[in-house]
Amino acid sequence: MSRPRHPAQSRFLKGKMKLNGSYEIHLTVRDETLSAGMEWPSHISIWSTIQVESGTGYWMHARQNLQLEPGATLVLAPNSDGCIRASQMGGMSFSYFCVDPMRLPGLLTLAEQRFFRLAALEDEFAPRVLSPHHPLAIELRGFFDNRKQTGGLLRLQLLQKFLEVFGNELNGGALEPEMAADAKQRLTNYLKTMQTSELVNLSFAELVNVSRCTPRHLSRIFYEVVGMSFRAKRA
Repeated sequence: MSRPRHPAQSRFLKGKMKLNGSYEIHLTVRDETLSAGMEWPSHISIWSTIQVESGTGYWMHARQNLQLEPGATLVLAPNSDGCIRASQMGGMSFSYFCVDPMRLPGLLTLAEQRFFRLAALEDEFAPRVLSPHHPLAIELRGFFDNRKQTGGLLRLQLLQKFLEVFGNELNGGALEPEMAADAKQRLTNYLKTMQTSELVNLSFAELVNVSRCTPRHLSRIFYEVVGMSFRAKRA
């Protein structure tokens, strides 16, 4: 039996269709409110940046569950297979905007567009979560709170903050040899402290944080250290 659709989901799905049948919420701030225990699907076809305004919720995914407290910011790749669920103890509200890098040829270089295209194809792309105290999360909160500013300036500022989430990854993507070696050593040391059975409950996002490197580089060094991909090891 299918689960009844929450009104917030209905509004979201109806908002996908325009006169030409395309999906159009590029660089536009939207708001959603969920009742206790309700879910919001994340099957957005472009990159999305979501910030919790009030209440507590969770990013629910087959490989990981992340708690989202007020002020936390979640950045998801296109077509992320998961959902945001409000806590059973109370509802939550959040604001979000989406970015389609392929529609920004005048603002992004071909290399930057290629970065996002390849990242979107990575099955193990780890959602980026910024704590409420992260400088970028605080700046985004100001944009979401002050809706007096609209138009092109707001869209450019939203795009700038979205790009800043990726930092050095976007500026070439390659790690310096010393940084790469350090990431591999951090991963090796961390895995040495774990039992093999514990890998079943280990999330890719956790390893990204431990290794302090890009998801793409982590995939490479994990294979070098373990002898198989993260997905194969978890199977």
